[in-house]
Amino acid sequence: MPWALTHDDTLPNGVALCPNLHRAFDRYLFWVDDDYRIQLTSDFEEHAGGAHGICQFADRQLQLPKNPAWWPRLENFRAQRATAF
Repeated sequence: MPWALTHDDTLPNGVALCPNLHRAFDRYLFWVDDDYRIQLTSDFEEHAGGAHGICQFADRQLQLPKNPAWWPRLENFRAQRATAF
């Protein structure tokens, strides 16, 4: 959940993204499913993404911390999906 709304800066309320992926996530170009896999919107097209593109992450699982208590909360990803769809 956005820090600006919740002021929750705990590890389970976050996911580390580069600026490009952060913008794409906020624009609902991709989301994280309940298996922590990255899913792209069906109409997303990338013309010259290469090593810096988003499509390379499609259906890949997030790299999660060893301690499950530090994993991002699934309910936050679900809320993001509900807002998008």
